Amino acid sequence: MQVYLAQQATHSFFNQANAEDTSKSRLYSFNPLAQHLNAVIGGYQSYLLVMCAFASEWRTVDFVGHHVCTLGVSVMASCGFVHYYVFFFAGVAEWSTVALGVVDLYKTMPREWVAEHAQSFLAVRVFFALAFLPIRGVMWPCMTFFMASDMYNTYPDVHSKPAWAYIGTVCVLL
Repeated sequence: MQVYLAQQATHSFFNQANAEDTSKSRLYSFNPLAQHLNAVIGGYQSYLLVMCAFASEWRTVDFVGHHVCTLGVSVMASCGFVHYYVFFFAGVAEWSTVALGVVDLYKTMPREWVAEHAQSFLAVRVFFALAFLPIRGVMWPCMTFFMASDMYNTYPDVHSKPAWAYIGTVCVLL
């Protein structure tokens, strides 16, 4: 799932055909692929929340809270808003999730197996760090700033009220 989201959105993020050039167009332009990715994310988050009923180790405040918030943001973005930014937040950022999934896969293996494959486990953890730090530690705050700037720039426009509701919600959920 994350590989699909990351691949689809990364390509679109770096090759956006409509070359958005204004705050208003970046916030309000509709993109069918972004809409599709939002539907995929919404479905996946819903699935994870239902699975919490069956997997007690998933029933933690941080796990449930994270997925409720992600579902909420996805629902808001599926209303045709911030599609320009969906490609980063719902796609490019997923590369670090893919790396985390591989690390977690190693953690499910028997200790003896992990000990036998210590070098590859180290390589996977280094790959995760190299994916996580630049994407979530550098690019994420920058993209959040750019999105917030676009919302600020559209403030005088009467149609920007959804933008402020969205950024307020996202900030609270983060």
